Amino acid sequence: MTGKGRNNPSFHLLSIFCIWLGMGFLVGITGSVIAAPNYALPDDREAKLVYASGLQPQKSAGTQSGDPSGASGKTAREGELFLQKGCTQCHEVSYYGIAGGVTGPDLTKAYGDVPDRFGKTLAEFLQEPEGTMAEMFARMDITGDEKNQVLELLTAAGGKAAQQPDGEESKGTENTNNPE
Repeated sequence: MTGKGRNNPSFHLLSIFCIWLGMGFLVGITGSVIAAPNYALPDDREAKLVYASGLQPQKSAGTQSGDPSGASGKTAREGELFLQKGCTQCHEVSYYGIAGGVTGPDLTKAYGDVPDRFGKTLAEFLQEPEGTMAEMFARMDITGDEKNQVLELLTAAGGKAAQQPDGEESKGTENTNNPE
């Protein structure tokens, strides 16, 4: 061979293309140069979308016509912080009658689930969240007082959820209250 193949302009273009493609592939795998896009919505747009989607506390069967003076109306009002902070985009809080997303777990059970999943109390988790919630808390701009309020709400919900018919405590009280 006399070397005519390497002087061909298409050979040079093909070589440059292969080098470009290989470097792009390596950079894409390592992620050192190309950063993933941030799909988070600006806070004001996120709040508008939550409002526009119509996420509202569910009317509980305990009150007629959603009467806020009843016990479940009071419970729904107590849980409004979850709506205001956007928790209901991924979570529901069934204890407070708040429907929401199903991506995350029901927050009614958070008091008991967090220690099992993360090895720390709910109070510790709210101060130093892990996993997905670490990123979300940074975006939500949640204050210390709001974290304390969430802790109180989830502690109350977790205590009541533990006394539901599945729990041993409620079995004893149901048998004494019901003549069956």
